[in-house]
Amino acid sequence: MKIGILTFHWATNYGAVLQSFALQHTIKKLGHEVHIINYKPWNTDINLYSLIRYRMILHPYKLLKDYSKEQLFIPFRDKFLSQTKRIKRAIFLGKLSEDFDCVISGSDQVMNPSFLRVGEPKGSTAYYLGFGRDTLRRVAYGVSFGTTKFPDDLLHVVEPLISRFNSLSVREQSGISIIEKMGRQDAILVPDPTLLLSGEDYERIIRTGVKHKKVCYYILHNRKELVEKIKYNFAQEGVFENNHCTVDKWLENIHGASCFITNSFHGCVFSILFHIPFFVVLQTKENIGMNDRFYTLLNYLGLTDRILTENDCDFSCTIPINWEEVEYRLQQYKEVGMAFLKTSLK
Repeated sequence: MKIGILTFHWATNYGAVLQSFALQHTIKKLGHEVHIINYKPWNTDINLYSLIRYRMILHPYKLLKDYSKEQLFIPFRDKFLSQTKRIKRAIFLGKLSEDFDCVISGSDQVMNPSFLRVGEPKGSTAYYLGFGRDTLRRVAYGVSFGTTKFPDDLLHVVEPLISRFNSLSVREQSGISIIEKMGRQDAILVPDPTLLLSGEDYERIIRTGVKHKKVCYYILHNRKELVEKIKYNFAQEGVFENNHCTVDKWLENIHGASCFITNSFHGCVFSILFHIPFFVVLQTKENIGMNDRFYTLLNYLGLTDRILTENDCDFSCTIPINWEEVEYRLQQYKEVGMAFLKTSLK
């Protein structure tokens, strides 16, 4: 079967590109021809529109910083992702989909309702696969909504699109309830694609595998106070930030750490895959709808004791992680995802 994956592979985000790679790699191992549909909305480029619309021109330092970071991701995409030609507008996805027997939406927050409002930039149903012929097989793998509550005023937009999917799976427990609200009762919970591969699979990407044995952190959303707490608590051990580097170097830094601290979902995932002691620090005021992904995964693996909050950052937990038990649970979780893919891609 010839399969296309529609996801956020274009995002300047380590988790986004690695989950794209993982799903592509897994499906390829199942014996299918698979490509990443290279849909990157035109308004995400640095152009006159984005400079004015998002006032980038007023922040030249940030603009330069974002551009330089994006350059660090290009080698990984070029080497590890099999991409179609670039598509800038969703209206051209229908024509491109004629080349595929099946299109998979996911994983990541592809069904975040915000994209229905501001994607491309006036709203787009692209990731709900609102394009293509009726006979096109549509699959959702590990999709996320980025929230625990879907806006009622958008249900009428997505209900007819969700009804066209041949099979549905979500990354968070709350996603099942959201899909039910859209009229489908058959969605199941599956692991993020990155968890379908082993730590050894990712070690093949890493350059050296050198163990620096320092505390490493990767903190998103500009949480300056949290970063200062981390630096203060681990000053003696040695601590550094894992950011603004290539994708393989980002993996290498986690792999070599003595401890990893993050508020990133995929940072948490790779700590687990590499058996690195870790802490997840969750926000309690902003973006709390995104916390469900952590609770879903860590509850499944019996690791909820690694969860801290910004209001209660006690890094003194010395209870060792039972990696043998974690691997046993992880294998069970992986089998659920693999079974879903095998059944959906028959």
